[in-house]
Amino acid sequence: MVRRGLAALLGAALVAAGLAVIASPAQALPPPPGYPIRGVDVSYYQGPSLDWAALARGGAKFAYIRVSEQDGRAVPNNNPDPFFATNWAGARANGLYAGAYHRARPGLSSGKQQADVLLDLAPYAADGLSLPPMLDIEWPRAEWG
Repeated sequence: MVRRGLAALLGAALVAAGLAVIASPAQALPPPPGYPIRGVDVSYYQGPSLDWAALARGGAKFAYIRVSEQDGRAVPNNNPDPFFATNWAGARANGLYAGAYHRARPGLSSGKQQADVLLDLAPYAADGLSLPPMLDIEWPRAEWG
């Protein structure tokens, strides 16, 4: 009986430790000194007036630009990011590699639906300057404002 109780206690402790690791917020570490490649992540939160020339002069080599989010509906009100086209053109005009991303929110719709929206909206071309489309998976949902 004692052995069974200890096994249950150990099992519960391992589950609790695992959940603590999973629930811990992720923290970005700074890049190593002298890291040669830098880029930016932009969305409509930065507005339509980004100074892409200054970003390029400052060392940015690539940009990932949000094209849509959530359950396949883009922002705002089921439209693509209102500044996506402007940001895409600005990045490309200033020599940055550019890629589109979809802010995926698991649990609101299927992964296939979200990936399909990304692929429908992302202007990828095999031109040597386009980066592959990317999913930005945001989880757990409880932490979103």
